[in-house]
Amino acid sequence: MSRRKRLTPQELERLCSYATPAGRCPYSRVTLTRDGNRYPSRFCKLHCCKKIDTNNAACLNMRTNNKGYCQQHLLCQGMMNDGRCNNYIKNYDPKEFRFCSQYHNCIQQGCANQRNHPNGTDYRYCPDHRCDHQDCTNPKSPPSSFCASHTCAAPSCLARCPGATGDAHDPSRHCDRHRMCATAGCRRFAHVNEHGVPSAHCGEHHCRFDQQPPCNNGRVAGTEGTCVTHTCEDRGCGRVKTAHMADAGGAAGRYCKRHECDREGCWERRWLGNWCVRHTCARRDCEREGGIGDFCDRHRICGTPGCERFRHFDGENVRDTCEERE
Repeated sequence: MSRRKRLTPQELERLCSYATPAGRCPYSRVTLTRDGNRYPSRFCKLHCCKKIDTNNAACLNMRTNNKGYCQQHLLCQGMMNDGRCNNYIKNYDPKEFRFCSQYHNCIQQGCANQRNHPNGTDYRYCPDHRCDHQDCTNPKSPPSSFCASHTCAAPSCLARCPGATGDAHDPSRHCDRHRMCATAGCRRFAHVNEHGVPSAHCGEHHCRFDQQPPCNNGRVAGTEGTCVTHTCEDRGCGRVKTAHMADAGGAAGRYCKRHECDREGCWERRWLGNWCVRHTCARRDCEREGGIGDFCDRHRICGTPGCERFRHFDGENVRDTCEERE
């Protein structure tokens, strides 16, 4: 019986590193190539992992599947719960993919990019394939950057729209430029104000109350072009409410200019004259503005202590005392 030939150290160095109790693999080590560069492996072509690591060296691990990769390179490169994901790479093929199909790889057919997970929400698609509308999880509808429901329904327009469900005439299915009037049956484009902000209604139906952002309510019949909210509260009046706080974008009072108290900052209804009950002179039948002590300048109480008579006045000249104290 012949004895097995003893190999020299040089011959052993050239053999595959894989070994079992029955003996060492008899095949020679393989050299991997990429972009014209050569990377010697510790294993033969049957046992080597085909992956070349980021340090420009052949992987030191042995393959574990018929695709030719080790356990380390078959695991998803994504992160989960502050650690590396334990799922396997999509199709068990590190040559084509880096992430698992369960949670990290974009679900777009053929895409190998990582999907978005802002604040733990699975958006299913990578930024290249997910609709650019905020929080939308639908795929883009090429050539638009948005999905079908968030792309303007106007012909050849690729701009963003709010994207509510409904037919093509739904106002929310159009971009700012092509937005249609929300009034039932109207097919006009929405009104755009001088600031470039569109209304929900066209020029014939939008509320004309001046505020920022513009009012999105529709006009009411019998008014001066305003909605219920911005129409004077006086019964039967259809005028527009007075606008206050223009520096803050505008706010509606309760009444129109004709019915609102003339006192600055007061939103109450006029009474006898141009002022409300609170700001009208307390003397009966006087329509002048009330001042100190709720009386107008002409009807202020005599300046003499204890006297309850009104001060004497001559035209617009008001005395300090009543007629009897002069």
